[in-house]
Amino acid sequence: MTELHIEARAKSLLESLASGDLLQRQTYLADIADFGHQAIPVLLDQPVDSILETALREIIRKLTVADRERACTHLVRALRRDRDSRARLLALTLLGELLPDLSGFVDKSIEIALDEGEPTELRARALLTLQAARLSKSNVRDLGKLLNITTVGPDSPVQLRDAAFQCLATHVDHLAVDTTMKQLDLLLACPDPQVRAHAVRLLGEVGDIDAIERMCMLSSTRDESDQTQAAITRILRRPINLFSLRWEHFEHFVGYLLRKMGHEDVEVTRTVRDEGIDVISYRERQDLKGPTRERWVVQCKRWTKNKVEERHLVELVQRSRDADAKHALLITTSSFTPSALEYGKQHENAIELVCGEELLVILDKEFEPGRYTIRARD
Repeated sequence: MTELHIEARAKSLLESLASGDLLQRQTYLADIADFGHQAIPVLLDQPVDSILETALREIIRKLTVADRERACTHLVRALRRDRDSRARLLALTLLGELLPDLSGFVDKSIEIALDEGEPTELRARALLTLQAARLSKSNVRDLGKLLNITTVGPDSPVQLRDAAFQCLATHVDHLAVDTTMKQLDLLLACPDPQVRAHAVRLLGEVGDIDAIERMCMLSSTRDESDQTQAAITRILRRPINLFSLRWEHFEHFVGYLLRKMGHEDVEVTRTVRDEGIDVISYRERQDLKGPTRERWVVQCKRWTKNKVEERHLVELVQRSRDADAKHALLITTSSFTPSALEYGKQHENAIELVCGEELLVILDKEFEPGRYTIRARD
């Protein structure tokens, strides 16, 4: 069947639908659906109205898996800037509602959403379409560029602002935490309460434990305080990411863990960031002569990327001896180089090593499983 034949027949069926013959409505729609994906570009060249939209939805719903991909291609072509604005809006709507599992429309929709030269209504519709889509990490981080005063600030269109925050909140797991928190800092200081409310809600979805301190410092109305409390509650319900702790807080956390494991007189010693001893504790051990109280020295390294090297262990063992301690313990959220692991084996009576993976196993045992995590933030 030629394109001209499809066009003529489709127009005739649309006119029949518009005539208001309800008894024949399903028959006409079924006839249009029989044309399959080939009718989509033809219909999108017609004036957009509710009847046209109904016909397109009927076609897409009845497509095979292979033809759904072809329909996606037709709809993406209708997003070109030279096309009628109503046809572009309809194409985005259909993609988001009927073809959200496909990926062929994602790049073009992101392009529209980020283009300040596009109409606000179209950008907002693109964001709602992307909200329903399956996005990659790079896709979502591209959309993170929307978190600026120009796009979602007090002078931005409400429709676009709402759509941007809704979309980002849906795909929050792919946002870069540190980058997003810095972007939200500017919005949290915005004089517009609606912008601040959006920012607090998103911070509650993306933020780790360190975001709570930021929110507690905000000056706010009673309603905003309630929103802040709700955001804090959401953060506390998620696993605590050890990367979100400040280095000094991580040392106190390790001290808390040691107490939980039976260490006594635990003391966090460091007040400056050097390479010294962070925690001193004591543990009772039974030997042939009875209980013996042994001194432990602990070094904590809340590292995100670098591995602990052999030289760090050599230094700690020496500091342990200088402090007249029986054992040295090095706990890191990272891992150890091969030479460091070999040194640890050769000096296992002098030093104990705990890497990030082992630390999580210990935490699952001492606390509730899954309460803590070690997760990259960017």
